[in-house]
Amino acid sequence: MSSQRKNKSPDTIPAIFLDVVERHGDEVALRDKDFGIWNEVTWNAYRRHVESLFHGLKHLGLEKGDVVCIISENRPEWVYMDLACQCAGAYPLGLYVDSLEPELEFALNHNRAKFVLLEDQEQTDKILNILDKVETLEKCIVIEWDGMEDYDHPTLLDYEELEEKGRERAGERAGEFERSISELKSEDVAFLCLTSGTTKNPKSVMLTHLCIIALADSLMQFDAYGPSDEEISYLPLPWIVERFFSVIFHLKARYRVNFPE
Repeated sequence: MSSQRKNKSPDTIPAIFLDVVERHGDEVALRDKDFGIWNEVTWNAYRRHVESLFHGLKHLGLEKGDVVCIISENRPEWVYMDLACQCAGAYPLGLYVDSLEPELEFALNHNRAKFVLLEDQEQTDKILNILDKVETLEKCIVIEWDGMEDYDHPTLLDYEELEEKGRERAGERAGEFERSISELKSEDVAFLCLTSGTTKNPKSVMLTHLCIIALADSLMQFDAYGPSDEEISYLPLPWIVERFFSVIFHLKARYRVNFPE
């Protein structure tokens, strides 16, 4: 742990994450239900996924200020990617899974998205259909490949392969993950969140670590969450409310987040 982190309270979301991992690494952070079985993820395992994605994205050329979109139902990979981007100083942006192709085209172009995380074939087909209209998109990272065995497009990348590339790079770049987090400032942008778009195309709000942490501290004065609590992640994660419950309050209170099947 750096002397800087020893001498002050964590003031960014990734710094809070590292602090929780260091103090409570063996505790269960997440549970994911698959084929009727709850799979547990400790804080240490959570960090390994985030660090692997951080290095995998850096391997692809991710830089501070780049935008990475996430189009997936609620699942651990969603929050892993969210935190990995924040650790790199990049801006994660969740998009709704029921978005139509014109809506995705606008969002990707408006935010100049560099990478996008896609859950499955349905989301992948949408992006491939509009790919020639999105100039900035370089890679589409796919979690589930069911039905896509014959897909052979240069922009597609397997999520597991990205983590594997990240683990290889982590072995060559010891300390870069922690150093990147230590360089973040509270006034830096943590992530983007879409407006409702009720009167026009939705725009992206730039939310800083300072803003998010201050709001979380204020809200938790009224709702005193703690480590013994359980949360079910079921509201759409692109919405700021679920982002708070599944990521921000989760880190601050250390309760378990559960992703139903």
